[in-house]
Amino acid sequence: MSTPAKRIAGAVVLAIAGPAAVITMSAAPARAELPSPATALDSGAGEPSAIDRWPGVSLGWAIHAEAISLFKHYDIGDSAAWYSGQGAGGGISASFHFRPPAALSSGVLRWIEFELGAGNSTHWVRWEEGEGARPDTDFISNQTYGIIGVHVASGRWSSTSGEPWSGAVLGLAWVPTYVHFFGNDDFESGGKLNHAGMRLSVDWGRVSPAAKGFVPGLRAFLTWLPYVGSLPTAFSAGVGCVFY
Repeated sequence: MSTPAKRIAGAVVLAIAGPAAVITMSAAPARAELPSPATALDSGAGEPSAIDRWPGVSLGWAIHAEAISLFKHYDIGDSAAWYSGQGAGGGISASFHFRPPAALSSGVLRWIEFELGAGNSTHWVRWEEGEGARPDTDFISNQTYGIIGVHVASGRWSSTSGEPWSGAVLGLAWVPTYVHFFGNDDFESGGKLNHAGMRLSVDWGRVSPAAKGFVPGLRAFLTWLPYVGSLPTAFSAGVGCVFY
């Protein structure tokens, strides 16, 4: 084929194929990038979502007021009597919270965590020595304890608020307690360990993955120290603030 003929054939092919290529490219659908569920919960572009920041370790603390009752059975000669004491005081504790990923469904976030901590409570106690044998006496009861427990919680999740979770937390903990009585020569103790203490707590409030340990909640709890050795049985109830 001569050179002029080749040029004419090339122009025809280009005239036919060019519009077809343009039509083909314009008809190709654009690829849509759908956000992941975690990204959809995030209000800041490029930042980890609140649900992604949920797992981890945080340092929390609690402060509370507390009422206490003590009971002890004494054998005096051929007779026996129950003696008791009532008091009030307060305390403070600090704990590490170990939190695995939570379960989010239909705006409800359920989670579990493990707690490891320590605390101290001090009470003024009026001891009633029963049967009129001796007058009442006052002393100070100090309890230093460890906390090994678990929390189970359920509440509402909202990605639009600063503290996205709000709800209730149920806690159960083993609280081995070192008990020391002082302040009265008639009722002294060099300090003894009650290894069988238990605590049940109920908390209500908010939790923020971005401000762990700074958001306050309300706590109510019951503590039981059973009769161990020469120590009296102790029941206490408290209310205060807790920070997760």
